[in-house]
Amino acid sequence: MRPIHFLALDFDGVIADSILECLVTAYNAFSVHQGRRDFRTHTQDFSSAEIRRFRETRSFIRRGEDYVYLLQAAQEKYQLLEQADFDAFAEKNDGLRETYRELFYGQRKLLQDKHRSDWIGLNAIYPGMDQFLRGLKDRNAVFIVTTKDIDSVELILRSQDIQLNRANMFQATKTYGKPQIINEIIASRNMSADDIRFIDDHAGTVMEVWQLTDVEAYFAQWGYHSKAQMDLVVMNQGETLSLHGFLDRFKYMTKSSSTKWDE
Repeated sequence: MRPIHFLALDFDGVIADSILECLVTAYNAFSVHQGRRDFRTHTQDFSSAEIRRFRETRSFIRRGEDYVYLLQAAQEKYQLLEQADFDAFAEKNDGLRETYRELFYGQRKLLQDKHRSDWIGLNAIYPGMDQFLRGLKDRNAVFIVTTKDIDSVELILRSQDIQLNRANMFQATKTYGKPQIINEIIASRNMSADDIRFIDDHAGTVMEVWQLTDVEAYFAQWGYHSKAQMDLVVMNQGETLSLHGFLDRFKYMTKSSSTKWDE
């Protein structure tokens, strides 16, 4: 494989394991919506069953407000067994989307401002990914393409002494999707589609990038996904990568190609 000059990485599920922060933030947002005002800053107040259910349904998420729908579905005992179930539930409750979005990002900001160390502690960088990003030969070689707000991305990276170029960070939305962002990166930076690779842990997003760009996209096995999503990627002859496989494949982009990644 010839060396690739640029990477476009999703954030949650590729760089950071942020599922616990999303649970806490979504809980606080849903609590406000329900009029309870039960504000939490850590995961000790959640049962193991609540955390397990949240993890099991995390793979259906595309945007921040979707996390709040997970808690609404749990409260209503609505079964979410596959992506179509979640999409149908969200569509049925689409009138709440803007409210949930404002509450989710508002509660995240509150956690960041009032309980910064707790919030940082809920956002773990995957083992080895921190070394990889800190060791880049060129910090401009990595783009972040994520649905997460960019301020949060920067705060988490800085907490791990990872310095990337903010101009290379893009927040995707429902109307400004990841394929569109990737095509704009290629056009604005005068690069070829062969010069960049995209990595994401959501099967639907990976396939959208295949369909709407000329960029090769890899499915991140270490992120949030169901077996059905993994099977879908494989069935469509997509390439999947383990975390160690990713770090090994692109280690030439770091200052020391002999780095031994943390397990």
